[in-house]
Amino acid sequence: MTGYEETLGAWRRATAAALEASEARFRAEWGAIAEARFRTVWEGTAEAMILTDPDGIVLAVNPAFCTLYDREAPTLIGHSFARIYPEAERAEAEANYRAFFADPDPPRTYESRVQRADGSERILEARVDFVVREGERVAMFSVIRDITEAMRRERAHRDFVVMASHDLASPLRALRARTKLLQHQQRYDEASVVAILQQTERMERMISDLRERVQREGDGLILQCETVDLVTLAADAVGRAGLLTAVATVQLDVPERPIVVVGDCERLGQVLDTLLGNAISHSPDGGEILVQVASASGKAYLRVIDHGVGIPAPVLPHLFERLCRRSSSAVEVDRGLGLYLSRMLVEAHGGRIAATSEFGVGSTFTVTLPLPHRPSLECADTASPQV
Repeated sequence: MTGYEETLGAWRRATAAALEASEARFRAEWGAIAEARFRTVWEGTAEAMILTDPDGIVLAVNPAFCTLYDREAPTLIGHSFARIYPEAERAEAEANYRAFFADPDPPRTYESRVQRADGSERILEARVDFVVREGERVAMFSVIRDITEAMRRERAHRDFVVMASHDLASPLRALRARTKLLQHQQRYDEASVVAILQQTERMERMISDLRERVQREGDGLILQCETVDLVTLAADAVGRAGLLTAVATVQLDVPERPIVVVGDCERLGQVLDTLLGNAISHSPDGGEILVQVASASGKAYLRVIDHGVGIPAPVLPHLFERLCRRSSSAVEVDRGLGLYLSRMLVEAHGGRIAATSEFGVGSTFTVTLPLPHRPSLECADTASPQV
């Protein structure tokens, strides 16, 4: 080998070594940059992340996961993920995890309910993927998002739309009844025209509420509070109910003096309309329906008493729940959304609603409202609490 060839070979070796060293430094620098970026995302994201092995042992969790479940990372890493569940549910959670991990085509998104250490329940949405090496799953990566508040807002919007459609049905029935009366009489009737105008104004109010609710992102029912005479309120409701039935007799039992509360006159009227509508529809053979107004010990009472089919005892505890629909061998008891919405409205006024019944004999619905020490409008134009 000549001196030239030795020199050329040395230069090539030196150049290769330099390039290799430069490439190593480049890889190390970019590796550090990539790690720093990953750490920033891992620690800064609001979504909870967890990495688990095939047996459900936690390999890593990010700070958002620890915040969501109110746990410290050292209490989770190296232990079963099922620690986030109540002890009685851990064995089932671990079995479900192993089945999910082994499933060749599991769902990549799912919802679940988890109880936090403080006892509160959260609704979670999880997206999962697997870490695969040489064709074999070696870990599962889960990204978890708390959707509790989003679900609450969605339900609030849904409930309000249902309430609006339900309550619009009541004035529409009154409008239909008045229109049929005019058609039957074939002459101008001032009382019917006034009633029609009142019901159209009521529907305009409901539609306005719907628009306002959408603008306020579902923060609650809007109450337009004023002083309300329950005696007058009951008399008006009985008058409307009289148009809806030719079978049942609707009577009024009220004191001579006014009984005044602070509340939303339209909303309280809706409650009475619902109770009277139920009483009429569940009194198929007619009979007397009685509306009472009374007061005692700082409370005002509205009662609707019917002698209809009554309510089976097992149904009573669930009567005011959302979409309560129960049946018995003797009769289908379908109170639907009306009583659930009535409970929402009454509780928004700081009151309560209850029912007593003897199946086959009749039912009594009682609305209890607080009497003010002196009439005021402090609650005017406020949003009710969520129910």
